Amino acid sequence: MSIVSLLDKVTKKINITIVHKNESTFKKYENFIINHKNLNNLEIHTLNTEGLVFPNTKNKHVSEATYYRIYLDQLNFINDVDKCVYLDADIICLNNPIPYFESAYREMVKNGLPLAARTEHVKFENELDNDFFQRNQLNTVKYFNAGLLLFNFRNWIEKDYFTELRNLQDSKKDNLKFWDQDLLNMLFDGNYLELNNFSNYSLGADWNFPSEVSEVLALFIHFQGKSKPWEISCLHDNSANFFQNKYREIFNKKVFLRNTYFTRDIKGFINLLLKLKIKRIKYPITTLIESVKIILNYLKKRF
Repeated sequence: MSIVSLLDKVTKKINITIVHKNESTFKKYENFIINHKNLNNLEIHTLNTEGLVFPNTKNKHVSEATYYRIYLDQLNFINDVDKCVYLDADIICLNNPIPYFESAYREMVKNGLPLAARTEHVKFENELDNDFFQRNQLNTVKYFNAGLLLFNFRNWIEKDYFTELRNLQDSKKDNLKFWDQDLLNMLFDGNYLELNNFSNYSLGADWNFPSEVSEVLALFIHFQGKSKPWEISCLHDNSANFFQNKYREIFNKKVFLRNTYFTRDIKGFINLLLKLKIKRIKYPITTLIESVKIILNYLKKRF
């Protein structure tokens, strides 16, 4: 859904590279992408992770794939790669990002900056115990979100940034709370171009933004954090429709649900019924049926 939403909105052909834990499992989705009018080239790569350790991913809402972006130099790209946009998979494109990103790249080059990102946290003078800055030993007053990054791949190879990031991973592995995002902030320590909030519009903290505002202004919406638009407990939020509508458009099915944790899904199911949140959902009957399947699957495993 993320990739197709991007292809639907761009105004010229683009190259897309997917880094996947198991390349063969993605093959069944290629047909939804490969013939798109705005696709120039599609590459799918699997990183050789033998012997690699990915800190703080056990029982988390992220997988080892979050660290893949610091191993990009170990992939054999078919095409020459220079200007890049990195996207997390829980991102949906709402508007054409190319004009804004081209402008951002020019600013990066002009100011000699290694990347562009959206600032997520700012340190104020009265927040001396701010975890993001003390734990990562940052000198800067800003900390960026790594879900959407603009950078020059060739420049990063020349500067050996990927090696530096992996060295930091080895030396700081016990301090990593937000995975490779912490590593990237440690390395660049405020030395980046500021992207506006609508380039990487976070819906993780509060999903009650007016959807009409998001649809008009946001380039990408980012379902960052634990809450995802394919969960029982989040499906009633209007912002989940950005994901669900794209799913319906591509697969011609009414709803996409996946399990999270037993207590979380049970609570979400109860809220759908007792708090009547089911009334906010476009296809309530299908949603209830799919939710019951998830709950029953939990019970089968337990008993």
